[in-house]
Parts: sequence; structure tokens; C-alpha cells
Amino acid sequence: MQFLSTGKLVALLGAVGALPLVACHDLTARQVEDISTAQNNWAADTGVVSTFLSNAVTFSGADLVAQAQNALDHENDELKHKAALDAVFLNVANPNSLVVQANNVLVNQGTFESVVSNLQNFVTFGADFDAEEIAGLVGDINNVRCAQVLPAIDQYFQAVGDVLQNGIDVLAVRPTNCPSGTKKRSEL
Repeated sequence: MQFLSTGKLVALLGAVGALPLVACHDLTARQVEDISTAQNNWAADTGVVSTFLSNAVTFSGADLVAQAQNALDHENDELKHKAALDAVFLNVANPNSLVVQANNVLVNQGTFESVVSNLQNFVTFGADFDAEEIAGLVGDINNVRCAQVLPAIDQYFQAVGDVLQNGIDVLAVRPTNCPSGTKKRSEL
């Protein structure tokens, strides 16, 4: 996965001519920088959560709880990045159709909250979980997260990519144990 720093993005926009790009989307240079930063930070947060889910069965007791708390903190942090993108793509006069659809999956269908609740279960009860319970809860989370949440986040990232037009296809980071056959953003 490739991330652009704010400095590199500004340099890239300067090199390709940001004014026509920004003007065609009615965004200021600052808004373009903000959505790029939100996208990169959201992708990084999905990576932390996915790493936890990929490795949760190797943890136990207090270590499991600490790792779960870190994942939960990053999952909740994702809401800041979503809000930054919602301000540009959803809460506007002409909302982006990809983001409208993705928001429906994440918020209206309760999929994001399902992931948060199950991560909280790891934090609250995980110290007493055995390996089977850990694997079961990871499976419950991944059934929703891999099939619905991450593809919806990909749609947010596609909306950002459509504005940035930088040739970088950013995707939410998947855990290594996603169920087979889970959706990609184009299949939502």
C-alpha cells in the first residue's frame, strides 16, 4: 500500500496543476489536502484493526485485551476521517453517490457499530476467552467487516481518488483471515 504525505501531495498537485483539478470539483487546495490526509489516515487505521484481527488468536489474557483496546481505539478514530470525507462528499448539496451508498452500509445498516461492539467485547471480556472464543469473535467481526465495512470504506477512497486523480488506488487494509468471496468495492 502506498501513502502520500501531505508534502508529497502538495508537490504532486503543484506538478500536475492543482487549480484545474480543484476547480472542477469546487474544492479548495486545503480541502484537497484534507481529504487526502483523511484517506491516508483512515487506511492506516484499517491496517491496525486488520493486523489485530489477523493475529488475535495468538494473544491471550491481558495481552489480548491490550491489543483489542488498541484496535478499538483505531476503529473509533476512523470516525474522524469519515467525518472529514462526509463534509466534502456527503453533507453537501450534491452528494457523491458512492459515498451515499457507503454511508448507508456503514451507518444506516449498523455494520460499523457491529465491529465496534465486537471489538469492545474483546476489551471487556477477552481476558477470559479461550482460543475457540477468540476465533469465533474474530470470525463474527470479519464476516461483517470484510464483506460490508471495508468495501464501503473503499468506496469513500474511490471518491477521494476521483478528485485527486493521482493514479494511486487506495484500499482499506484487509485482515489475512477474511472469509473467501468477500466483496470488493465494485460489488457493493
